Amino acid sequence: ADLVRKSSTESVEILRDRIRDAMAEIRAGYEKK
Repeated sequence: ADLVRKSSTESVEILRDRIRDAMAEIRAGYEKK
């Protein structure tokens, strides 16, 4: 319900943050190998 109440711009920013974290984890995984 909270996500729907928030504006679309805020939701997009949250998605960007999640993607950044995911990409960082993937890069770290490749570097470890």
